[in-house]
Formats: sequence, structure tokens, C-alpha cells
Amino acid sequence: MQKLIGKSWQESWSTLTYNREYRIRAAVKRKTVLVIASYNRPELTTERIEQLAGVNCPVVVSIDAQKSGSSSPDFDTCETKFSSKVKFVKNRENLGIAMHPFKRISELFMSYDNVIWIEDDISVEKTSINYVIEMLQQRLPQDILTIGLFGFLPGKFMSRFGFNGWRKTKYFTGWGWAIQREDWNSINLIIEDQLYKLKESKIWNDMSSTEKSIMNHRFLRVIHNPQFTYDTQMTFAGFLQDKKHLLPLFRVADNQGFHDTRATNTRDKIPRWYKGSKGSIKMSKKKRLKKEICIVPEFVSSLLEFFDAVTWVGTRKLPKRVKL
Repeated sequence: MQKLIGKSWQESWSTLTYNREYRIRAAVKRKTVLVIASYNRPELTTERIEQLAGVNCPVVVSIDAQKSGSSSPDFDTCETKFSSKVKFVKNRENLGIAMHPFKRISELFMSYDNVIWIEDDISVEKTSINYVIEMLQQRLPQDILTIGLFGFLPGKFMSRFGFNGWRKTKYFTGWGWAIQREDWNSINLIIEDQLYKLKESKIWNDMSSTEKSIMNHRFLRVIHNPQFTYDTQMTFAGFLQDKKHLLPLFRVADNQGFHDTRATNTRDKIPRWYKGSKGSIKMSKKKRLKKEICIVPEFVSSLLEFFDAVTWVGTRKLPKRVKL
């Protein structure tokens, strides 16, 4: 109250009201839901459910319908086995790789504050998901759009440092990610009418002409076919709002879908830069972050963002003298 002395009664009342509302909002627990997205791989869906059994939030298995003329895989065994533990939601018609998450996430934000989206071929430990749930209990920093679980550095390096942490990157990764309701309305599959706004983006203006050319090509591809992917639209949304994405220093999710003919965008063999396997976000007691989100210094994020570009993002070429 001493801080209010000397202020007008209007200012004092405004401050008291704001503090009261802030305490009320902070006391209300944000509701999180985990979505396991599936399409035609019941065995991977079963594996994900078993792997993530007991996470600290409700679990929804969202199954997209098969394309016309395709045979439907048998999810009955999986559904019978886990129907008491998770909720199964099936689309009546095929929505595709882009519309499926957009429709389901929009529906879930009618009841939840945070959504974590995991494809059926993304392997991630329960401890990592629980840690993300804990992070989502507070609003993410204003310059952050999503939390991702994938990065190019394998988790085995974490044992050398003793802990994991978070870094910022302008590149979105769809291999396990989370977003909050307040940020979802800014996402749109149709980006054609917003391209001109990029000239106002600091992130966009700081990119090299080569990167811009590659990204423009990707933007045009999803303009002609919005169902091709949703990764590009998520990256575009970040550019447009000058927001970045949080990724772990060391990978906590792995993609098991490579070299699988049933996959949509990972049918080829695993890339050469994809080394090692995932780790965990679980930290030592001294460095465990329960109240705040620990983000590494900007120069570390910038260095690792460069390697994002030359590995899974693919907007730069790695110098020949550097080997991963």
C-alpha cells in the first residue's frame, strides 16, 4: 500500500484492481490437453499412448479419416484397449495433414487453454511432456509463439552438460509442439492475403536474400495447396508477428516415421544430419525450473539457429569444412 501513497485515487484504484485481477488469473490453473494425431498407423498410436500413459493432463487421440478409395486401418483393438484412459475422436471425412490439426485444435480451445500436439510417429518421454505442461501454466513470453520438442542436437549431449534448457529460434518445428489459446487466433492456413505484411516484420527483414527466396517458394507452395503442410503457415505466423519459438537445447523428441511408405512427408530415409536420439527435459534439482522459463543467452540461440537453418529447416547450405 505504501507504493500507492502520493498517487491519485484513480491511479491507486487502477493499480489495486490490476493486482487483484492478476492474482485471480494466476490462481486459476490453465487447462492443458495432449493430442496424439493419427491417420493410418494403429501400432504407432498404441505405442504413443503407452509411452505417454499417466501424463498430467487429459489425452485425446485424433484420428483422421482415410482418403477416398483407401482401405481403413483397424483402430478397434487400440480403441478397445485404451478407451477408459484416453478419448478417441474420429473425423468423418479426410481433412489432410494441414486441416486436421487446425480443426481439432480450434475445437479443443473451446474447452482448454493449452494444446500439445504430437503426431503418432513422434517419440517423447512422459517426463518431458509433464515439464511442458508445467511451463504452460503461465503465459509464454510475448515474443514466443510455440514450444517445440525437436532440435538437431541429440539428447546424449545433455549428459555432458548435466541439464537441458530452452533457446529461441525463428523456425517452427512440427515434430511435437504446444501453443496457447491466446496465440492460436493469429494462425491461418490461408496466407495469400497477408504476404504484403512481411515487409513490416523485423525477423523477415533481417533474413538473407537467399533465405527469403527459399521461404517465398515455400509460401507460394502452400498458397497453391494449403493442405500440403502446416509447418510453413506456422513459420509464416511467427514472421508476421515477430515472434519466435522455444526449442530445447538438446532434442527431447524423435521422429520414427522415416522410411515408412505410410508416412506423408517422411517417406524418405533419415537425413544425414539427424544424429543420435532424444533426451529429456528433466533437470537436476539445482537447475530444475519450476517457476520460470529459463532461456539461454541470445548469442547461444543465434548460433544454434544457424544450425537449424542448415539442418532440418534447410534454408542455408553448410560449409564443406563443417561436418555434423
